[in-house]
Amino acid sequence: MIDDNDWISREDRVVLAARDGIFVHAVRRHRGTMRVFVTGSHEELTRDRVAAQLGEEFEVRYCGDVPREVRPVPCVGYAETDPGCLDLRYLLRFDQQVADVAVAEDDETVVVLGFVCVSALGDRGEAAERPVPVYLSQPLAERTVIDAFSREPVAALLSGV
Repeated sequence: MIDDNDWISREDRVVLAARDGIFVHAVRRHRGTMRVFVTGSHEELTRDRVAAQLGEEFEVRYCGDVPREVRPVPCVGYAETDPGCLDLRYLLRFDQQVADVAVAEDDETVVVLGFVCVSALGDRGEAAERPVPVYLSQPLAERTVIDAFSREPVAALLSGV
């Protein structure tokens, strides 16, 4: 399967985006069939409008109502870089980014839940560890850091790593 975005004109892309809020993310030839990967607000309407604009020779692959999705992801480590500042580590792929980290804390525990923004087309590339700072209401001290995604304690890394 190859990505071949020259099969659809810029004008067709603009018409779909401006008129209908439909975005073409990729066009791929697969076993003789041209697949067009799109996002739009309503699946049936999106499929109908794309087919009407591009023709029936394209197989429409609906990727959801928005080009990106937010999903929870496990935290793989942390270090307290400054008192009250945790440097959380997440494994992210090429075009992923951390959208938010929710934190709940008391005197004994800090619970973190990271949310990653990913392409509607899916994950690409090798995962790499990326730091994300979060600020606590007080220094970590002896409190335990728990990942809400896995419900497991998070591994402490050396400070400043």
